[in-house]
Amino acid sequence: LRPSKKNDTQSFLKMKYTLAALALATAGEVNGAKLRGITFRRLEGGSDDSFTGTLGLTGGAGPYVKVKNNNPTKWQKLTIGRWEEGEDPYDTPNTFAWTSRQDGLLRTTLDDDMCIQAGYGDKVERGTKLRLNNCDEDNEFQRWGVELGGPMKLSNSKYGDLCVASRGINFNLDEDPMIMVDCDLIGKGCGRGCFSFD
Repeated sequence: LRPSKKNDTQSFLKMKYTLAALALATAGEVNGAKLRGITFRRLEGGSDDSFTGTLGLTGGAGPYVKVKNNNPTKWQKLTIGRWEEGEDPYDTPNTFAWTSRQDGLLRTTLDDDMCIQAGYGDKVERGTKLRLNNCDEDNEFQRWGVELGGPMKLSNSKYGDLCVASRGINFNLDEDPMIMVDCDLIGKGCGRGCFSFD
């Protein structure tokens, strides 16, 4: 016996919604990928007052935070990339190396007067992009709590629930910006749900 058109329609809709639910359930984790935050890794040398390091993804080596287009100008975005073959992070200045001092600022080694800032300096929220700006130790949006191995976040406790991450799990090297996200999303496979503010 052939099922009625009504039953055909019901079966089709049931299958459609089942597939949609399955897609949603797996969208957050692509091939086991998790949203990874950014942490500071100190390079050898320097002193307790001033040292150089890289900003890399948590949970393993690279990719690393870099100045987009290797152009350290005001309001330039930060992105994520990999060293070219033969490049050495110890060979500074380079686009991947950052200097930390006791003032809490992170300076690009490409230009000692340019520091990492969250946004344009007026507010910080989910989705705020990291940019370069003229270094200013009185600017709360440039003062970072550099805890080696820990998540990168602003030192002001009122922003303590926001951490730095790359926008996306399967990020586009040299394109996707570094942004502020809820710290409790780090390490989770949350797909587009992490970035509903885009």
